[in-house]
Amino acid sequence: MIDTLVEFYYYFLHERHYFECHEIMEDAWKENSVYTKNDIEVGLILLATSQYHLRRGNKKGARTCLKKAYQILKMYSLSEIGLHDSVLYILEENMTSEEYVPLTLPLTNEMKEAIHKQHPDFSVKHAPDARWIHFHRTRDRSDVIEARLKSMRDKHPVDDTPDKRHD
Repeated sequence: MIDTLVEFYYYFLHERHYFECHEIMEDAWKENSVYTKNDIEVGLILLATSQYHLRRGNKKGARTCLKKAYQILKMYSLSEIGLHDSVLYILEENMTSEEYVPLTLPLTNEMKEAIHKQHPDFSVKHAPDARWIHFHRTRDRSDVIEARLKSMRDKHPVDDTPDKRHD
């Protein structure tokens, strides 16, 4: 999980690419043999999602996600994921935020070293890259669309469509 966390924090703090953070952590979460909506990965997914929403002006969505992230993260020993417990105070302070101000997560020294090992250019940046602000509108979703269509076909076989029945 350390490599996943390194990537998550790099994209969260250096790139401010919250959509990618969500994807990274969701993949890690789904790799678990058993998973629930209270897993620590979900807390991090919701944290990234809250920032994505807030930056785009969706204050209600941001607040909802941040509150859920806080509820999940406070159940865990955060040092295990490279965070100081003071992150909970930071999240509490930001729950009523009306405007996007990039969160600076308090990383442990060990996590900072791990990130620098993988990404020597790592630094905490505050200016968002405009490419990431509305990323959900620009990404290639062909694989997601195909998976949904396949799922629909599996549930309702194409051979059983009304125009192919021979009643």
